[in-house]
Amino acid sequence: MKKWMNVRNCLLLNGEYIHTQCCAHILSLIVKECLKDGDISITRIWKAVKYVRLSPSRLARFKGCVEREKISYKDLICLDVETRRNSTYLMLVIAVKYKKAFDLLEISDAKYVKELSKEKGPGVPLSKDWDFVNTVLPFLRIFYYATMRIFGSS
Repeated sequence: MKKWMNVRNCLLLNGEYIHTQCCAHILSLIVKECLKDGDISITRIWKAVKYVRLSPSRLARFKGCVEREKISYKDLICLDVETRRNSTYLMLVIAVKYKKAFDLLEISDAKYVKELSKEKGPGVPLSKDWDFVNTVLPFLRIFYYATMRIFGSS
């Protein structure tokens, strides 16, 4: 961008002091700020996903819950990357599809509840957490597609 502007004589002092922020990073900061109020809800769901993803035996127990709940969705749950808010959207979209499996895991796996609640942890996801996530997903979807469009553009 700097070269393009410099060739067209659009810069002062040959662009010596120009500094541009990445648009995707700015979008990420906006989303992060907007999600602060619901941070505990997202943290609970993130911890639940992390618990399941931590070992093959936990993932197998979770898959058993998915089968018992007859959930036909096939994508594997995934963790987000803190610095990429579009990955938070993907994590939450998939986790919401498996809500019933997480609820069943809470009933059938005492270790799951204990692990998420130890050392003043946030605990297992509550009904209000899932409600919050369902409320913010349309908002996150907009930013997800905007970020993807920015990455896909030249």
